[in-house]
Amino acid sequence: METTYFAHTSQDGRKQSVLAHLNGTADRCARFSSAFGAEEQGRLAGLAHDIGKYSAAFQRRLDGASIQVDHSTAGAWECAQRGQTFAAFAVAGHHGGLPDGGVRTDSSDQGTFCGRMNKAAKRLEPYDAWKGELALPSASVPFQITSGAEAMFFTRMLYSCLVDADFLDTEAFMDETAVRGGGSSIAELDQKLQTYIAGWFPPKRPLDEQRCALLRRCIQEGEERSPGLFTLTIPTGSGKTVSSLAFALRHAKAHGLRRVVYVLPYTSIIEQNAQVFRKILGEENVLEHHSGVLYDLTEQSDPKTIRLAKATENWDMPVVVTTAVQFFESLFAARSSKCRKLHNLAESVIIFDEAQMLPVPYLRPSNWIRISSTGWPLLL
Repeated sequence: METTYFAHTSQDGRKQSVLAHLNGTADRCARFSSAFGAEEQGRLAGLAHDIGKYSAAFQRRLDGASIQVDHSTAGAWECAQRGQTFAAFAVAGHHGGLPDGGVRTDSSDQGTFCGRMNKAAKRLEPYDAWKGELALPSASVPFQITSGAEAMFFTRMLYSCLVDADFLDTEAFMDETAVRGGGSSIAELDQKLQTYIAGWFPPKRPLDEQRCALLRRCIQEGEERSPGLFTLTIPTGSGKTVSSLAFALRHAKAHGLRRVVYVLPYTSIIEQNAQVFRKILGEENVLEHHSGVLYDLTEQSDPKTIRLAKATENWDMPVVVTTAVQFFESLFAARSSKCRKLHNLAESVIIFDEAQMLPVPYLRPSNWIRISSTGWPLLL
């Protein structure tokens, strides 16, 4: 009689097999990582991440035994044995956070990556049953990585894909009514903006003529420019909020991008901009995410509030308006809850409003990893 190994048990007693969870997570992780050409790496990480749940010890824990079981190190070990260091780091940290690398002489009791690999070489709970249900694919890195900074950033992106895919697959099993994503397409948002500004033309006053000229230029540049790093320097009162949105939407439409992310220094500016965006694009398409906005989830919460609350976890919305703190924590933190949204910055137009206000401690590491080299369109 074949043994079925389980990954999760829902509150109503349903059980999800490890194989179903690995396949579901791998599909999502591969789809997320395809945004930066790493679909193979994403599928490998998704399939490997919970291989340790094939151990008898974990199955006892799932049945209620009060024991601690390290189920992350097994998948990391399997990836490392295949020379897949990026996937190994992502898998090792998918619960506790990305580990420090450490050194090869670290003891098996240390929480560094090297320490955990030394632990795996000596004393993990047996988990070989996975070999009877799946095979780990080979996975090439989609581009040449030539520096430690590039390796770090690629690992973070892959890690973000994995932890979000893991959360979403588990959530879909635990709560079959969960709703994620949605909102209008970029083309639909661009049309909403065109409808909103249609009454501005032809301009009636000299000041309006200047504003409309800037708006036309932003739309033209957004459509014609290749993705890169751009600056928009115009005086107060020139219509920067709408003009930058026009650039972003037209640029996203022209290049098949998925969302627009605004990064602003002050919550007061965020609230103003978000209000304008909601008026133009509709409330269902704009996520305002900062410490001054709380989406309280209760049994009486309406579907819109639930959707917005869930979107703060991974920024799966067409337009996101947020703070520099939220943005840079996603780039440089090690915790899964912070890094989870990082992969959704791929295929996005990122706008730093009032860029001169960015804190110097954030600018230095950003210049170090040379964020513009990722190919994301940035407007400062």
